[in-house]
Amino acid sequence: MFELSVEQVRQAPMGELAVLLDALGADDLAAATAGTGEAVVLAAQRVKNAVDALAMQAIAAIAAREREWLAAAPAGMPVPAGGSDDEWEFVADRIAPLLCLTGRAADLRVALARDLDRLPRTLAAMREGRLDSYRAGLIGTEAQHLSDAQAAVLEEMLLPDDPVLDRFGREVPDAAGLTSTKLKARARRAVAHIDPDALRRRAERAPEGRFVFTRPGTEPGMTQWCADQPTHASAQAWAAIDALARDYLARDAATPHRRSLDQARADAMIDLILGHASVTTVLELTVPVPSEAGVVGVELPRHGILPMEAVDRLVNGCDTPLRRLLLDPVTGQVLRYDPTTYRPNAALARAVRTRDGTCRFPGCAVGATGCDLDHVVRFPDGPTDEANLMAVCRHHHRLKHQAGWRVRMSPDGVCTWTTPSGVDHVSRPRDYRDLAA
Repeated sequence: MFELSVEQVRQAPMGELAVLLDALGADDLAAATAGTGEAVVLAAQRVKNAVDALAMQAIAAIAAREREWLAAAPAGMPVPAGGSDDEWEFVADRIAPLLCLTGRAADLRVALARDLDRLPRTLAAMREGRLDSYRAGLIGTEAQHLSDAQAAVLEEMLLPDDPVLDRFGREVPDAAGLTSTKLKARARRAVAHIDPDALRRRAERAPEGRFVFTRPGTEPGMTQWCADQPTHASAQAWAAIDALARDYLARDAATPHRRSLDQARADAMIDLILGHASVTTVLELTVPVPSEAGVVGVELPRHGILPMEAVDRLVNGCDTPLRRLLLDPVTGQVLRYDPTTYRPNAALARAVRTRDGTCRFPGCAVGATGCDLDHVVRFPDGPTDEANLMAVCRHHHRLKHQAGWRVRMSPDGVCTWTTPSGVDHVSRPRDYRDLAA
């Protein structure tokens, strides 16, 4: 009986695997053990990955020959309106009839080949059978926004030469060991680290493409909703839908008619849109600890990276309470669940305002009861506690965030304000003896 193990497949050269698979017959597979079946599935995927890489290289070779043809074309040769001298323009037309592909499907293959043409590590991982074309395409998509030098750094981060270890000395999987969802998230985090300005530019342009539409559902009487919404708003909406859905499930526990979580979320969305329900919820932000210098955003579970500018709008402009999950920066595992939220509770707000008495900008006399409570170290990098909150009037709140001033606070509540030119000014908590003088 034919037998093969997963470990044998992992160690075997690609050529041997191709020969072995070609020799397998239906009878061999019909009598195979489950373990052998797993090994054959892995072997087939490894070979397919390598063959897909060869096809990508062949498409790039076609483009190279097109480039040579364009370079040899007589100067001044007329080009129809809308034409270009891009060697990739007509490559899809060569492979579409060859593979019985639609123009759109051929364009997608050519786009992947074009992306991989400047990603040698990603292509090598495919040739080795470790990375499939879909996940390679995710890397390529993120690299589109980077220069060649930056794309090389992205590959080094996702497919390093040496293993990356977590704080316990265990190896962290590289891109080839991640699911597509996790790889996309890691690649986007890497791009944010490599080129923060690119992330900001993309985030600024992205809302222009927002949409929502409906289409017939898969069954009669049903409708599907599709949407692409700004993350800060979408996260609040999803938190409300999820919280209300879980309230519904709790109520269902006492009845014979119990909904699934998916059904409860669908009901919650419609009830919230139509104004048939309301809910109070908490939005969670994930923050690496310690935070890296120059961090440009935080992550919203299920929603992706949110640039810090959008975080500022979120924490200052929404009514949804926010809570931090503090993460290991290497593994992404939760180190600590911060029970505090962005908005202080009544007792904490009262304690801070009592300590400060007035706005904490030096010399400002606006009473603390009429001031905002601001995080000295902005949330979510800093916690919501007495050691990181101060009362500031709205004018000086804007000054802190928009005019280039910096503030730091000592454990005993002394605030040092630093001007954009580097001059320090100190303000101290209220001395209540002064009120009796």
